[in-house]
Amino acid sequence: MKFGSVCSGIEAASVAWHPLGWQAAWFAEIEPFPSAVLAHHYPDVPNLGDMTKYKEWNIEPGSIDLLVGGTPCQSFSVAGLRRRNERRPRRPRSPRPGRASREDSHCSVLACFPAVRCCGGGAVSDFVVVQQHPEMLKYIDALQKKNAEALSFYPMAVFEREADKGRLFLGLLNGEPCGYLYAGAQTDKDVKLHQVCIQYDARRRLYGAMIAAVMEQYATDGNATSVTLRCGFDLEANDFWSALGYVCIAHQIGGVRRMRTINVWRKWLRPELFETLAIEPAVGKVDASLWRKNKQTGIVSQFVRGKKMADYRAVLLAQDSETKP
Repeated sequence: MKFGSVCSGIEAASVAWHPLGWQAAWFAEIEPFPSAVLAHHYPDVPNLGDMTKYKEWNIEPGSIDLLVGGTPCQSFSVAGLRRRNERRPRRPRSPRPGRASREDSHCSVLACFPAVRCCGGGAVSDFVVVQQHPEMLKYIDALQKKNAEALSFYPMAVFEREADKGRLFLGLLNGEPCGYLYAGAQTDKDVKLHQVCIQYDARRRLYGAMIAAVMEQYATDGNATSVTLRCGFDLEANDFWSALGYVCIAHQIGGVRRMRTINVWRKWLRPELFETLAIEPAVGKVDASLWRKNKQTGIVSQFVRGKKMADYRAVLLAQDSETKP
């Protein structure tokens, strides 16, 4: 499937449709920052610029199957003029994507992202990302406990400290929390992500991608050049990070409780001097049988990581191999 994109921004449509094998034939974006992002991540896709000059574009009829676009809307925007939900006089319309679609594609998609949608009765489905909220710490602590099998555990004291430092990003859907991201301190121009979680009923709707985009901008503003994270080899989140342009750069041995292999993912926020050597992410299933058989309280805990945990895992594996016939 080939599609053309107007009001492309940083191109969430390409990220969402990448797993389907759909490819962008061209973009249309005029703002400098998103245009630079598009040039970096999609160097082979032309940016045609101002969509109001579409008649000047040299595009063959029928060259795309789909036209996608979501025009900026200050009534819902959390950027720009920030005039959310304010009614203002109508302004001259931009060319209708529907007209372009009849000439150049088989169908069109308008406002394809469910993060911003207005219903007839005036109700607004509104998604924003904030760093301060009265229910943030309570919500994050509860959500990490619900997803304990996928996340490393952090005590409330850690979240209290990180909230004060502005490293927690909370997604709000219609004013209610629906997911969060916890980014660590910058080290050697790299920002490490410690936790990212979207509640179950809000997944697969690009909310996680939007929170990640806000975090990446935060990292860029802090002069970071890359973002790194760790993800268990059994989690669907590996596909999510791959779709967002992250590459697997290493495998690490996980803890003894689940006997996971950990995929290390990285994304460069600026052009890199040398191309990152990417590897295939590990894939597998967790196995808690060894942990249950050899659990010894006090030797290790979920707060112990690194060499001590690796040594304990090696001891358990050696003992297990000796007991097998």
